[in-house]
Amino acid sequence: MLNIGMCDSAYYAPGTTDADYEKMASHGFTCADFGGISRPDHPYYSMNDDELKAALLPIKEKANKAGITFSQVHGTWPAGDDWRDTDRNLEWLKRCVRATDILGDGRNLVVHPQMPYAWGEETDPAFAREENRRFFSALCEYAKDYNVNICIENMPTKRHKLAGIPAIVDFVKELNYDNFFICLDTGHCCVSGDDSGEMVRLCGNLLKVLHIHDNNGERDQHLPPYYGKINWKSFKQGLCDIGFDGCISSETSISHGIPEAIRNDLLVVYSKLMRSFDYTV
Repeated sequence: MLNIGMCDSAYYAPGTTDADYEKMASHGFTCADFGGISRPDHPYYSMNDDELKAALLPIKEKANKAGITFSQVHGTWPAGDDWRDTDRNLEWLKRCVRATDILGDGRNLVVHPQMPYAWGEETDPAFAREENRRFFSALCEYAKDYNVNICIENMPTKRHKLAGIPAIVDFVKELNYDNFFICLDTGHCCVSGDDSGEMVRLCGNLLKVLHIHDNNGERDQHLPPYYGKINWKSFKQGLCDIGFDGCISSETSISHGIPEAIRNDLLVVYSKLMRSFDYTV
C-alpha cells in the first residue's frame, strides 16, 4: 500500500505555520509535504544552523508521533524580482537542503526551475538553460553531503524551454546526478497540454515526487481531481506501468474560510481521492 500525502499548510492554525498533524493522520493521510520553508521571508531564513535544527526537530517529532512522515519538502519560491538572482536563490535552497536533512523521512526537496525572465518570454533560452545548469549542478553537489534528493518540478507555462516534462527529463539525464529526480505536477502538465499518464511513463524511474491536482487546462487552479480536464485513468495506469512507490500527494487548494466541520469532511474525501490512485490495492 502506497503512502497518501497532503500539503501540511492545509492543517495550519490560522495565521501560523503550525500544522495539526494528529488531525491530518485522523483524516487518513500518512505523509506531509512540508511547506513551512517555502517562503524566503520566513524566520527560518534568519536562523543559524543550530537555531534551524532547534526549530525543526520538534516539528518532526510532533509529526512522527502522530504517524505522519515528511515525504517531501517544498523549496523556497522566490517572488517579484528575487527569482532573477540565481546566486541568492542558490543560497536559499541550500538552507532548504539543510532543513530537509533535519526533517529526514523522505529526504526529497522539490525545486522549481530558475526563471531569469520570470513568467515572460525567454529572450535568450540558451542563457536560461545555462543558468539552470549552473544552479542545479551546484545544488545537487551540495545536497550530496546531506543525502538529500533534488526533485525539479515541471511548470505551468509554454514560454520557457525548461518547463514541460519532456524537457525536464532530458535535463535531468544530461546533468546525470545520482540525487537528481523529478517532481511531476499533474496540474502543470494539464496547462501545458500534456497527458499526465504519458508524462509519468516518460519520467520512469526518475519520478520521485507527485503534486496531484486538477484544472481547466488554461490556469493553474489547484482543483481536486475530477473537477477539471485531466485523464485520471491514464494517470493511475502510468503509475502502475512504472511501478511508482513514492507518496500519492495532493496539492489541492483548500480555503481556510470553509466552516471547520465541513472542511474536515472535505479533507477526509481528499485523502480517499488520493487513495483511489493507489494501484497496488
